[in-house]
Amino acid sequence: IKFISTFLPAVRIDEWCILDYLLNSKNYSATTMELYEVIRKYVDIDHSANLIHACEVLSGFHSKDESEKFGKAFCSFENNTITLSKDLITQINTNQNSACFFLWVKDIIHYAQVRYTEEFGREDYGYPFLKLYHGYTMKQPAIASNYDKSISSFRGSGLLTNCKPDYFIFVDLYKDENIREEINYKDKFLTRKEFQWQSPNDSIKERGSGFEIIHNIERGNNLHLFVRKYSEIEKIPQPYIYLGKVNTHPESATGEKPITMIFALENELPQDLYEDFITNEKFIETEEQE
Repeated sequence: IKFISTFLPAVRIDEWCILDYLLNSKNYSATTMELYEVIRKYVDIDHSANLIHACEVLSGFHSKDESEKFGKAFCSFENNTITLSKDLITQINTNQNSACFFLWVKDIIHYAQVRYTEEFGREDYGYPFLKLYHGYTMKQPAIASNYDKSISSFRGSGLLTNCKPDYFIFVDLYKDENIREEINYKDKFLTRKEFQWQSPNDSIKERGSGFEIIHNIERGNNLHLFVRKYSEIEKIPQPYIYLGKVNTHPESATGEKPITMIFALENELPQDLYEDFITNEKFIETEEQE
């Protein structure tokens, strides 16, 4: 239950259709062909690549810590057939509380499927499978882009380059007052169509990620921008809002370590979202209290 809960809220339907089918199958097993037909009940797109990746995710694309914690819950995936783990099947068949277990797990699965349907519908959001203005944790784009290594490696940095030519840029607009100056990046919206971004403080313009991002159009790189106002509100981590693809104005790049540059958003921000992003409520509250 803890393992499958790490995938909530759902950003694609595949994992949840797989789990639902496995728990209801006679031998807790299913072929990708069987699962493909189930998934088509929820989406209208060719989901074969996503389906294979979802089977692999449920079978162990995780960090060492997660493997130690959840390893007995991992499925096995061989020859296009996915099966619940032997340990889990044994527990289901011998545990007197298995009926309660089924109810709890199916409730989680049902919640994930219903919420996915309400938030995403049947639409094809392309590749990576990201919905404009939807909220994401830092590691969820790994699932949406079929990342073939540990999902948990998608975290800890404002720039993730694991899925080239797709680059994922995560921004906290308003930093903590006690943040170290070397990582207090001057990121901000200039207009509804332009965003100023500062690269990680080891980036240079002539090579590496700095060069690839500055010249993203000619290099064929896709830059995906995720923004949130605050990292936490009342100690609750906040999701990043996906703002779509951006392209760098190469002539705007100035400085080194970090590089300051201006992005052009392919999708102009809605006025209400723009006004929300440029207003720092925490600062206003402090002013009012004073």
